[in-house]
Amino acid sequence: MKRWIKPTLFTLLVFFISLIATTPARWLQTFIPPNSPVKLQSVTGTIWKGEAMQASWQKNPLGKLNWSLRPFSLLTGKLGVDFNLENEGIQVNGDALIDRNQQVKLTDTIANIDVNKLPLDAAKMLVSVEGRINADIRKLIINNQSINSADATLVWKPASITAPIAMPLGEITLEISGEDGNLTGKLNSKNSPVDATGNIAVAKNGTLTSNIRLKPNSKTPQDIRELLPVLGKQERDGSVKLHYQGRIKL
Repeated sequence: MKRWIKPTLFTLLVFFISLIATTPARWLQTFIPPNSPVKLQSVTGTIWKGEAMQASWQKNPLGKLNWSLRPFSLLTGKLGVDFNLENEGIQVNGDALIDRNQQVKLTDTIANIDVNKLPLDAAKMLVSVEGRINADIRKLIINNQSINSADATLVWKPASITAPIAMPLGEITLEISGEDGNLTGKLNSKNSPVDATGNIAVAKNGTLTSNIRLKPNSKTPQDIRELLPVLGKQERDGSVKLHYQGRIKL
């Protein structure tokens, strides 16, 4: 009797793989509830390897999405994929695990994003910024349209403020961590004409609070020293504090 076990298991495995390889890619959309902020358009290929010509979040187009399925993730009722998202100003490559409860877990994900593509309320920001964000996302869990937990490093380079004054900031690094919807981040600068330090906090409801200090150093040009007071009240050491509070809109 045992001699039939291995051939039977092999036959079932071949059938399972063949079924996955021929199932249309649009089947993946069953993992996306109707009220989800994620939408896929013009889906082609199979669930094994497919493409959506346009992926969007909250009706904001993100670009073309390509994926390769990790088939054995389906045995746990989840969808595991290696993906690539590309558009003007956005390039993301990584691993995603999606379950029926709309929870998305990103691991081993690298992103290069125009800072103006980030989901911040620009109308409430005190300054306008430019540059690109390079992110090393070791873990990011999104649940019910909010960030549940994170472990990531973000590098803003070249960083610059463009309004109300133009000011280069060199390279800004932000280390983010947290669980249960409460996230914290520590900010530092490198190769900057002014030292930038500070902290951010993100609450469960998506409220983002940041407190950043810009302080002149020995390399700060005189014109930048004179412009710092434009950003806010200057302290005795010449530094200026920037406070921002808004919401991350996922």
